[in-house]
Amino acid sequence: MSSPSVLAVIPAYNSATHIEKTLVSLLKQDYPHVRRVVIDDCSRDGTAGVLSRYRDVVEVLRNDTNSGLAYGLNRGLSLAGDEDVFFILEDDVELVDADYISRAVKHLENERIALVCGQAVDFSRERLPLVKRAFARYLNLDYVEQGVTEISYSLIKADLIRIAALRKIGGFGYAGNPKLGAEDQILAKNLRAQGYTLVKDASLRYRLEFARTTGLRGFLRSEANAGRTLGVAVGGGLISANPVAGAETKAKSNFRRTQVVVALAILSPVLLAVSWQAVLAVLAVILAAEAGNYIRKLRGFKGREKFYFAAVGLVNDFDFALSLYRGFVSGLVKRCRR
Repeated sequence: MSSPSVLAVIPAYNSATHIEKTLVSLLKQDYPHVRRVVIDDCSRDGTAGVLSRYRDVVEVLRNDTNSGLAYGLNRGLSLAGDEDVFFILEDDVELVDADYISRAVKHLENERIALVCGQAVDFSRERLPLVKRAFARYLNLDYVEQGVTEISYSLIKADLIRIAALRKIGGFGYAGNPKLGAEDQILAKNLRAQGYTLVKDASLRYRLEFARTTGLRGFLRSEANAGRTLGVAVGGGLISANPVAGAETKAKSNFRRTQVVVALAILSPVLLAVSWQAVLAVLAVILAAEAGNYIRKLRGFKGREKFYFAAVGLVNDFDFALSLYRGFVSGLVKRCRR
């Protein structure tokens, strides 16, 4: 793959306030062989107006209904002709360097590598509201790695993926329904099942604006949805209960928590049959383990911010666990009916 052509797809939804930064950063890329497409998932704000200013340099397609990320990405993939690489660029991501694509495609010269992603930066800036800084810390997104590392899966924020590999696995899948999600973990599982490797290059930098996380309620809602999504995916057999496998990054404590919660969801009916004290004992162990995790992550917060971060995290853990359990049961029922 000497000079692969790239199909860059931006899935957009209600992104009028931030998509222009994404578009400008894409247009500044120095890589010569890039086709640019925006899939507007039936936005109801001023997204269409912003996109209209770029129609000379970007193809814009609009879904008739709000259909979810996987549908938009598959629609974008269906446009691929002679292109070799599919570049997913989320609508709230700004590429920091003009050679992001140029350097990323070099990794795909290795036929074993199917996906390349970069490193999110600038979470420590004071311009971010407290809830967004807490969100970044809670999900380990402000952890800055070094070099090139093999990863278990990517958040698919600014990722280059081999189109041949995508076609081999049938494109992008989702958990339960197109709006529920889990596209990132399902994609990773399917690629690894075909023998491919996924890598992160920390020198490839992008900024993530957290545009849709507008407050505490939004943060808790997004995490509850993530829990339900993961539960449906695990219960339905779409991904394993251990999403971190093989070579992995250091920024994984949140995924360890996920594994514990998944195990609790599976074991809880058995524990309840024994006694409700058994369930409380397991929750106490998880809470104690989480306390140590939060103490480590409190660095960077001051005064009352530390209490805010810890309190929000603990509330979210139980909300996440409840949502995951409900999703797991739902996915398991659907799996049994298939």
